[in-house]
Amino acid sequence: MKNIKSLLIFAITLLVLAANNLFACTIVMLSDENKSLAGSNEDSYMPFTKVWFVPGKKNNYDRVCLGYDYGGNSTQGGMNEKGLFVDGNALAPKGWKRDAFKPDFKRGLMDTLLATCADVADVKKFFNTYNVRYLNYARFPVMDRFGNSMVVEWYNKEVTFLENDQHYQVATNFLGSAYVGKEKPCWRYNNAVDVIQKSENISTATITAALKSSAQNSIHSITMYSFVCDLKTGDIWIYNFGDFENPVKFNLQEEITKGTKEYHLVDLFENNQEYQKFTDNATYESVYYIYRENNVDVALEFYSLVTSLVPKFFDREVDETALLKLADQLTADSKPEDAIKLLVKNIEKFPASATSYLKLGRLYQNQGHVKEAKNCYQQALSLDPDNEAAKEALAR
Repeated sequence: MKNIKSLLIFAITLLVLAANNLFACTIVMLSDENKSLAGSNEDSYMPFTKVWFVPGKKNNYDRVCLGYDYGGNSTQGGMNEKGLFVDGNALAPKGWKRDAFKPDFKRGLMDTLLATCADVADVKKFFNTYNVRYLNYARFPVMDRFGNSMVVEWYNKEVTFLENDQHYQVATNFLGSAYVGKEKPCWRYNNAVDVIQKSENISTATITAALKSSAQNSIHSITMYSFVCDLKTGDIWIYNFGDFENPVKFNLQEEITKGTKEYHLVDLFENNQEYQKFTDNATYESVYYIYRENNVDVALEFYSLVTSLVPKFFDREVDETALLKLADQLTADSKPEDAIKLLVKNIEKFPASATSYLKLGRLYQNQGHVKEAKNCYQQALSLDPDNEAAKEALAR
């Protein structure tokens, strides 16, 4: 069962990454002779965010990871004790092909890089050694404590290490190697670069301002969290849901002395009212997000995953209202077939939901499926004998 669940999570993740607008993140890396700073905006509609600290074992390094609770491949970015920063930008499929002379890498990429690589040179060696299938869907900015930075991507049918001779490097969701010397096709990239170029110094304030300038709040993505790392000191500042004024600060070395620790961001930022409002509708927001960027079948698979995450993160069970609300939205959007699938799923999970039967009956009736509509109204009445709407529908 565990293996089946892991495969399901991996399949959902690939579907999510395959959409152009999903996980549209902004990564900024700055350095001079004294400082090496890196930061990231994590953009999505996924409220199941966390930060965790992992002590190194055997030959692995201590590390801090940020991301989602998706199982074994949940790390979206982080920093290790050697001062290596790693993150990623999702891309549309890039036609990646495996090299017959390389072994395939089949584990969680981000955590492996943080656990086993000390600097940019180690990351280059890793990608030159293994077939990394994630390059089909993403590019990977990295930076080390010495100020070296690059973006690993698949370009022109090979692994490419995009570097430059500037004191900064910015990465968003386009293939950088295809735009060297050209105008960049991303407002987030251009905003961040503009902030950096106008800044008089290299500081955490500069990188935070660059991230703030590229934060999102649209139907496709919201900046769920941001973080800034000082790769020389091991300090990390975490910002939540677009609030760049009230960070929570950790130090990697100090936290590692406490052993393996995990913090849900919803618990670290209890005073962020906008985030609390968003998480009150966590199921609806995240499932509707997946629906918009994929289809109803993927959304329903993801719903199954969400129902296991909501109790863990928000100390409450998923109720019938999320899919009811989404079904209403799709009905209003003239997508009754998809709304029907949602209501059937809702009845499967909440068989005592008279409201689900009533709404499903109306959809069937509108489509001319009289027998199915009648059965739904009768089920609604059996669950709620005083339901006047169901009585009127049957009378009609």
